[in-house]
Amino acid sequence: MPTRTLLAGVGFVVLLAVVLQIGFGESLPASDVTPDDLGRWKTELSNWGRWGADDELGALNLITPAKRREAAGLIREGHPVSMALEMDPVEAVDNSIPFVQEFYRAGAAACQTCHAVYRTQDPVTGEYSVSLAAK
Repeated sequence: MPTRTLLAGVGFVVLLAVVLQIGFGESLPASDVTPDDLGRWKTELSNWGRWGADDELGALNLITPAKRREAAGLIREGHPVSMALEMDPVEAVDNSIPFVQEFYRAGAAACQTCHAVYRTQDPVTGEYSVSLAAK
């Protein structure tokens, strides 16, 4: 192991020990917050109903077109990257748990028409098949 790497590792451990000792060694200051304060803040600081009774976006309403333009103006260089996740139903070396979509019903009325979804693997080909069985 190179000396530089060893010294960096030892330095990190010493720094971590000092930070942890300082963090755990100090006691937290006494709080002047009362249970009544917490209860009042839950009401005063709540966003519930802030944008109307039938709003479904909540705090996402704060991301306005102007905010999007402002954020886009901060970009200097880069590449767009999709955050989409492909749901691959085929097992592969890089996909050890293939995607399987299953639907279930809940409730007393649904028990008359319950369905079970079975995923099986063919022992010869290794291919998966999905079957639906009504109960």
